[in-house]
Amino acid sequence: MTVSVFLSTWVDLRVPSLAPRTVESYRALIRLHISPFIGFISWRKLRPRHIAPFLAAVADAGKPRTAQLCFALLRAAYRTAVDARKIDKSPISRAFYPRHRSALPRFWTVSQLRAFIGAQPDDVYRVAWVLALCCGLRRGELCGLRWRDLDLDAGVMLVCNQRVAVSGVGIVDCSPKSVSGSRRIPLPDVVCNVLTRHFLIQQADFVSNGFPCAVYVLSVNGLGLSPYALNRRFSTALARSDGVPRITLHGLRHSMAALSVSLGVNLKVVQSLLGHSDIAITARYYAHVVSDSQRDAVAKIANSVL
Repeated sequence: MTVSVFLSTWVDLRVPSLAPRTVESYRALIRLHISPFIGFISWRKLRPRHIAPFLAAVADAGKPRTAQLCFALLRAAYRTAVDARKIDKSPISRAFYPRHRSALPRFWTVSQLRAFIGAQPDDVYRVAWVLALCCGLRRGELCGLRWRDLDLDAGVMLVCNQRVAVSGVGIVDCSPKSVSGSRRIPLPDVVCNVLTRHFLIQQADFVSNGFPCAVYVLSVNGLGLSPYALNRRFSTALARSDGVPRITLHGLRHSMAALSVSLGVNLKVVQSLLGHSDIAITARYYAHVVSDSQRDAVAKIANSVL
């Protein structure tokens, strides 16, 4: 059995426990990167001398993060083989983890956030932008949000469904990829008011069903908004907003997190709101954000000395 067959078989066995997008990404890594380099080697004869030049070639092609993902996929698959006692030792355990420094996320300041929202007074998609900015929802979570997941009287939202695009399958509804991704988020009164006004316009299953001129698709739970369509609507909203830097739709979630940290919100609380599985993820992206308390501390030191 070759490395390609071994990895593909491993992914097939893991399908029930993996998110659809994760399965798709694993298969793409095998097809596009691993198979052309080392896929023809017998899986039992794979050695660090094969892995090192393969990962270096992927990284040198301008894809250091892809090299890391390939390393992680190989490590997980061979670890399963070791646990099942099919091999004594994983060749990945003796290979070097490829280096890659993730770029810091781009986000808006408070004034830029106000400028963006202020430029969308009549945009029916405004409810999506508000949920991303105030609650930190991902694109798939925005598209997969259902009215039954909201308790506007209690001011609580349950994030338990997301809508994702999978190549060769289409749009599917699924649970968040991790246990921590399923979470309850408190809704401030101002956000409840926005949702209430949107609910009076339409009362379909999905919150996104009330958005006009969108691409609606049939998936497990019925008709709903395509994530790609929401991206296009965000680009349109950006074009109406003068004086704000260009960011992605996911940048609204980053902006919410960065603003929380700058206002002194505990990093553990930010982690729970974002649904990160590990606080290290939250810290890596947002620990560099300067908070008001840090500014006060430095100002007091400077004033006392100078």
